[in-house]
Amino acid sequence: MRKVFLYFISFIIFILLATFILNKAKIVSFSIVAPILNGISYVDEKINDFLKYIEEKGELIEENKKLKYEVEKLKAKIIHLKSVQYQNMKLKEILRFKENYPRFIIRAGKVIGYSPENWTEFIYINLGKEDGVSKGDLVISNGHLIGIIFDSVNNYSTVMLISNRNFRIPIRTRKTRELAIYQGSNLSYGYLKYVKPEQDIREGDLIETTDIDNRYPAGIPIGVVKSVSYKEGEVFKNVKVEINLNPLNLEYVIVVIGKSKKEQ
Repeated sequence: MRKVFLYFISFIIFILLATFILNKAKIVSFSIVAPILNGISYVDEKINDFLKYIEEKGELIEENKKLKYEVEKLKAKIIHLKSVQYQNMKLKEILRFKENYPRFIIRAGKVIGYSPENWTEFIYINLGKEDGVSKGDLVISNGHLIGIIFDSVNNYSTVMLISNRNFRIPIRTRKTRELAIYQGSNLSYGYLKYVKPEQDIREGDLIETTDIDNRYPAGIPIGVVKSVSYKEGEVFKNVKVEINLNPLNLEYVIVVIGKSKKEQ
């Protein structure tokens, strides 16, 4: 009986000792593993944050692409509206010109090219014989005379610009109503020919077309008198006219078909 009791006591002590040792082992094991687990948890958290950032970044990039596309569409619309506005302005200009010169046939066209040999003196427009256009008709742009029809075929014409040295046309000064001949020289200026010493030609006066030959309409501006000089003993005055013509800026034109053609 005593032995049984001793065995029982020994068993109890063994159980308690084993339990104590296991608890200690758990504590030691947890203290070792805990930092590793914390590290894994931290890494997992950062990976999730990174994946979330990538996802949000992708959404932002996609949204940015859509916004850029919308911006480009708006830019295209603005360009189109400006083009329509410019065309409307030119159409109004043509209508005003028709109202001012009801006796003449008016044709509206566009510049389609430049002379490969001398772009400062000739241009091509998309109006030709099929439109009733022929040599000698006036060509206007932005309210000013820019040239005359030099040659015309079925569907296009060559325009001699007022900068050409061979360009000549009768003119009057707007203020003093003096008559002279304008001759081209270059893109910046031309000259008035055969101006007599007694003629009243003044600096700053506008020169314009005249209907003296009953073919051209009167009052279309050409340029402004830049300088007037005269030397004693010379037959004519030297009159310089500023024109400031830039063929590369020409887009829409008006062709004035002579009155005589309309009456035929």
